Amino acid sequence: MEQAELNLEWTKVTSLVDGIAGIAQVQIGNLVGPSSNLTSVSQVDPIKAFFPINERVSHRTKQGQTPFPAITLSVFFGTTVELILADGSVYPQKGKVLLADRQVDPNTGTIRIIAAFSQSRQHSSSAARYGRVRVQTS
Repeated sequence: MEQAELNLEWTKVTSLVDGIAGIAQVQIGNLVGPSSNLTSVSQVDPIKAFFPINERVSHRTKQGQTPFPAITLSVFFGTTVELILADGSVYPQKGKVLLADRQVDPNTGTIRIIAAFSQSRQHSSSAARYGRVRVQTS
């Protein structure tokens, strides 16, 4: 009886993050182990936006020149960012730039930037959607 109770405790699966679960990779009754992928979970708070900037723009700004558009990576971190959704509306929460990729994509010549936005009750299912990012530069 003790062994059955112990085994039953190991049947509960929880996610490490809050979010939206994807399509299940296994079904009820399947035998799974420690390396089994049950599903994926998309974190929705904060929402992260990934967007590119041109490598030439970021390189010139590091050298103190004024390219078009004027974006300096040193000032860029922590900058307020707006998210424009696919329907043209502006996401109600402002975001902040978190980090920049260290590598230039050889196919596009861009550097990936990541910004985070707090979850909005009006847009609670905004995971995995497309939009545009607007950054005000000086």
